Amino acid sequence: SSGINAEYGAEGQVLENSTVLEIITQLHSLDITTEELERTRLGKFVNLIRKKSKEPDIANKAKALVKKWKKLIVTSKPELANGFRRKRREDSRESTPTGMAPRSDTP
Repeated sequence: SSGINAEYGAEGQVLENSTVLEIITQLHSLDITTEELERTRLGKFVNLIRKKSKEPDIANKAKALVKKWKKLIVTSKPELANGFRRKRREDSRESTPTGMAPRSDTP
């Protein structure tokens, strides 16, 4: 039985769709701790597969798994929550480079 590392290439491309899909499905059903996620860095692997997969079923299941794990981490370690939150539009306007005014829609 081969592991997830043997089923995707160095660039994250999936080499064996059915095996990767099966592994992601099994991972989704596991009760995993935040400590195990940090130690194994599984989230990084699964997210890389999600980004690189050309198979929608794999990408969707990987996305759901990463989302589940992020929720687990935010719930058990609230101090890490900010690393997973997207910036709001107002925040991005504040980070406009010096000398550049925000675009105005009025002529």
